[in-house]
Amino acid sequence: MAVIVGGAPQDPKSIEQYEEVLFVLEKELGLIKRKFVVNLKAASGAKLQEERRWYELGGYSQPIIDLVAAGDWAGLAALPAAGKDQTGLYLHLKWASDLSWFALQSVEPRPWEGGRYAAMTPVIVFTEGDAAEAARLFIG
Repeated sequence: MAVIVGGAPQDPKSIEQYEEVLFVLEKELGLIKRKFVVNLKAASGAKLQEERRWYELGGYSQPIIDLVAAGDWAGLAALPAAGKDQTGLYLHLKWASDLSWFALQSVEPRPWEGGRYAAMTPVIVFTEGDAAEAARLFIG
């Protein structure tokens, strides 16, 4: 698969907090363009699509991190998801409607840090024909 990994850890001493997916797609990779403050589009002009795939907070943090590190995208897509808009760990999925790219990142809640969410993996971006395959795996 054609994969770009983007986003360095925010704190070099901690591999647990990576740059957020939108920052990486816009600032580092140039796949998203911003017009004014809130109008975002793919650099190709395609519409942006987004989904969050939620998981129970219990035991999925480490398996998700391990599957991303191993590049096991089918295994990651096969993990059983919880109901929509649950509170807990989620995969942030973002893609261009023309499927020129498809990105994902694992995000974890940190209630002990004031309720913020922390990116647990780097941003993984599938390009070219692999973006369509990733979309098929993750969103059907």
